[in-house]
Amino acid sequence: MKDETIVQTSPVGKRLKKLGKKNVQCLLFNGREIQMHSRLTIGRAKGNDFVIDDSMVSRFHLELQQIRGSYFIKDRGSSNGTYLNDRIISPDKYIKLKTGDIIRLGMRIELTIV
Repeated sequence: MKDETIVQTSPVGKRLKKLGKKNVQCLLFNGREIQMHSRLTIGRAKGNDFVIDDSMVSRFHLELQQIRGSYFIKDRGSSNGTYLNDRIISPDKYIKLKTGDIIRLGMRIELTIV
């Protein structure tokens, strides 16, 4: 069995310590905060990290990915599209997110980056 412990004095440990809580971003959905991790999938299917039960949301709708300290969004080929600040995003392309961005899935679901 491989030991996956990260030592605080190692380069990775030092980097994680610097991140602290101040860099943690959240999604706001219906007044509820959803903490973002290194990767978060959203869709209607139970296999997603965050499940939204809405017919306008595809089974595997979108993915949020942390890359080098920033978060990016990618539509996973959804039927009704993913919009970032009222502009549709192309499937399978990563787009950088910033605080205050509004993500819309289909026509009714909105998520805000806080």
